[in-house]
Amino acid sequence: MPFQDDVEALVTPAADGVPHGAFLLSLAGFVAPLVAALLQDGIYVGADEPRYVRQNCSAAGLAFWLLLCAALYVLQYALAWRRRWKYNEKTAARHKEDLLRQSLLCGLAYGSGIIGGRLAEAPLAFTAYVVAFTLGYCVLFEMLRAGNVEFTANCVGNTHAVAVAVFAAALVGGLVAHTMFRISFIASLNANAPSLANCAALVLVILAAHAALVLSPGSSAHFHHYYLGFVGSCLCTLATDTSMVAQCMLLGIYLHGTSLFGVERVFYPDGADPASPY
Repeated sequence: MPFQDDVEALVTPAADGVPHGAFLLSLAGFVAPLVAALLQDGIYVGADEPRYVRQNCSAAGLAFWLLLCAALYVLQYALAWRRRWKYNEKTAARHKEDLLRQSLLCGLAYGSGIIGGRLAEAPLAFTAYVVAFTLGYCVLFEMLRAGNVEFTANCVGNTHAVAVAVFAAALVGGLVAHTMFRISFIASLNANAPSLANCAALVLVILAAHAALVLSPGSSAHFHHYYLGFVGSCLCTLATDTSMVAQCMLLGIYLHGTSLFGVERVFYPDGADPASPY
C-alpha cells in the first residue's frame, strides 16, 4: 500500500536543522487537550452517568457549521500559500469541487445528530477546539514533513519513531477503553441503547468492508488523512469531554486534508501515482 504523504517521518537520519525536538514538543501540545480530558474522565466509568450525545439538528446550527468549515478551508489555504507550506495546486473549479464535497460530508455528519448535539451542549468549546485543532494540524503537518517521519519496517531502529508510535498506540488504546466501558454501562441501564456488541459489530463491518476493497485485485489504496479523520470523527458519539476533544481533533485533521489537498480518491488503478490529481 502506498505510504501517505501526511504520515511521514523519523525513519531516515534528519538533515541538519530539522527540528525533531520542536516537532515532538508541538505533537505533545497538539494532543495535550485529549490527554488532559482522558485523565480527567478516566478509563472506567466515574460518578457521572455516561450517555450518548443528544440529537439537535437545527437549520441555524447546520448553517453555522457549514460556514465555519468553509471559512477554515479558505483560511488554511491562504496560510499555506503565504507561508509556502505543502499543498496541492488547485484550479478554481477544483476549489469549488472540494468545497462542495466538504460541505456534503460535513452536512451528513451534522445530520447524524452528533455535531448538532455538540454545538447545542458546548458551542464555544466545540467551535474553539475544531478551530484550534485544524490550524494546529497545519503547523504540525509541516513540522512532521520537515522531520521526515515515515512509519515503515525500517523505523524499528529509530528511537523517535518508536516513541511516537508507542505514545500514539497508548493514547488510542486509552480512548478505545474509555469508550468501551461507557458503552457497556449505558447498555446495562437502557435496553434500547446500542450495546457494546452492536458497536463492535459496526466497527468490524467497517473494517471488513475496507479490507475487502483493499485486498480485491485491480487497484491500490491510499487512505488520505482527510478520509481517516472524517471516518474516525463519526465514531466519537459519547457525551464526554474525551469523546468531544477526540472528535474535534479528527475533524481538524479532516478539514486540513480537504483544504490543502482536496477530497481525493482512495483507490487508484494498479501502477497509477496516488499523488497525481484525478
